[in-house]
Amino acid sequence: MADVLVLGGGPAGRALAAACAETGLRTTLADPAPERAWTATYCAWPEELPPHLPAAMIATRPEAVAVLPGGGTRALGPYAVLDTAGLRAHLDARLAGVTVLPGRAAADDVR
Repeated sequence: MADVLVLGGGPAGRALAAACAETGLRTTLADPAPERAWTATYCAWPEELPPHLPAAMIATRPEAVAVLPGGGTRALGPYAVLDTAGLRAHLDARLAGVTVLPGRAAADDVR
């Protein structure tokens, strides 16, 4: 029995599951392959990153540039490219109070 069932063990799912568990909710995370490596590159505007995310999780901060219709560019400022392996390790370390289940949830799993 769980208070919260999070479907999907990517970065958002793991962060949500950890946050729920940290507030005292009984939390389960279901993912078809929770140990599968992440192959995507994750990026965000620095101001959108959570304050608890260690600075070491940012692999690089390239300057973002928009290409404008009709030619020309516009500088958008720094963009944060995250260290995928470091992000995964950071989020996994926060799953201590979360039950992680391999597989998919079915409609009758939730009441």
